[in-house]
Amino acid sequence: MARYYNLPLRASNACASNAPDAQAAWESANSLWACITAKANVVYHSAGWLEGGLIASYEKFVIDCETLQQVMHYIETDRHDRR
Repeated sequence: MARYYNLPLRASNACASNAPDAQAAWESANSLWACITAKANVVYHSAGWLEGGLIASYEKFVIDCETLQQVMHYIETDRHDRR
């Protein structure tokens, strides 16, 4: 509906895993991909959160920052290719 009414869209990077493991990386990567394909203007809680925000983890923060860098590179490459 945000796109229909030309409003900004806020999204969140969700993760239900309780440890900074492969499940946490997979959940965050796929949640982030959903935010990107929805063309969200702002993505809150995008790094370091576990168990739906009950825990913050330095290890998960590093994992998520790496994923965010890859997504930013993808967006820039895609934007460059469209020109």
